[in-house]
Amino acid sequence: MLRDCLEFRPGCFFPLLIVRGRNFMRHVSLSVFLVHYVIASISASWAGQIAEKAGEFLENSLQMGQGMATGKPFGESAAKVVSKVFSTESANVKASCSWGQEVATFAAGCFWSVELSFQRVPGVASTRVGYTGGSVPHPSYKEVCTGRTGHAEAVEIKFDPSIVTYPELLTVLWDRHDPTQKDRQGNDRGTQYRSAIFYHSPEQKSQAEAAIKQEQKRRSMPIVTQLVPATTFYEAETYHQQYLEKGGQCARKGDLTPIRCYG
Repeated sequence: MLRDCLEFRPGCFFPLLIVRGRNFMRHVSLSVFLVHYVIASISASWAGQIAEKAGEFLENSLQMGQGMATGKPFGESAAKVVSKVFSTESANVKASCSWGQEVATFAAGCFWSVELSFQRVPGVASTRVGYTGGSVPHPSYKEVCTGRTGHAEAVEIKFDPSIVTYPELLTVLWDRHDPTQKDRQGNDRGTQYRSAIFYHSPEQKSQAEAAIKQEQKRRSMPIVTQLVPATTFYEAETYHQQYLEKGGQCARKGDLTPIRCYG
């Protein structure tokens, strides 16, 4: 009878089929052993993945806490751009004129610290934060945070290319975020925190393509930064503008004080 052929053993996922005949029994036992082995392997793999994600979360949390307390210093290449020697009088004159200026738009996570980084760059006439790359007109911060508008938090930069070049701005961009993280920066997660370069001309596009290839040589993980045409830029709410400067952090040209991400 079938019930006489089934034997349930503690710790087993499947009953062992007991049938007369040693060869048949060996085959059944081997099959069950293999099933248990596969399940154990899958469980171990899942456990490894969970441990890896937990370790990643802890590392990001520690980095975030450290960044809030001490700030993120500029790397060597970006520091050279920020602290480059320039004529203050010339820069002030050109900054007051609309001619000779170009526009750059970057997304690199939370726009507060990104904006402050570029405020310090000589040749940058003005900055403003806002939302771009989405499908909903005039979105609010609350709407963008839902991830349903498709916008990215971004910084629009007006700069004088005779003082600071577009490739130099890209050098600062790479330094201020991790371009290998998709739809996130640290513990900020969502498509609004994606890494993106919104080019305003064919020249900017080609320069950005070259910069991405060069930066990739320094990275072990693939760069996921989007390179897309600039679209309508919607200025963010007033309280977001120059947020960290209002909070007491220095926005002076050439300043290399580490930037605390959240003021």
